[in-house]
Amino acid sequence: MVITSPGGISLIDLPNARGGEIVSGRLHIIMTGHKTGRIYYVTSRAENGVTNRVVCSVDPSTKAVREIMKLPRGQEVSTVNADETLLAGAIVERTDWGTNGNFFEAGPNRTTDIQSADIRRGQKGTMMEERLAKHYPMQLFSTI
Repeated sequence: MVITSPGGISLIDLPNARGGEIVSGRLHIIMTGHKTGRIYYVTSRAENGVTNRVVCSVDPSTKAVREIMKLPRGQEVSTVNADETLLAGAIVERTDWGTNGNFFEAGPNRTTDIQSADIRRGQKGTMMEERLAKHYPMQLFSTI
């Protein structure tokens, strides 16, 4: 079984009740591939003062990580096709992102301000209505 743990991605061998971390860091699992068993995920990396989101995959047997692509701001990968040759997701074209290159500048989140994030979490419906009212252009994409 593949799980997201506080420290990264872990594998648990259920019959033996043993487990271990295979990738460390703050990340989001997209899916586990049916063809190869690779685990696809998105992580954040700070490079030269800019936070980049990167799609990666890891082979659970060898723990070899492969960087697949950097995601431009507003782009989100949400699935991998059945034969693991395509990534697919959505792009939101916004003009009101932060200006200093920090992906998380637009508001509080779990990595920057837990108390504010908890308050905003209770206002999710209102935030979604405000976002929809702005009519951001959106599109679906797939990439190799």
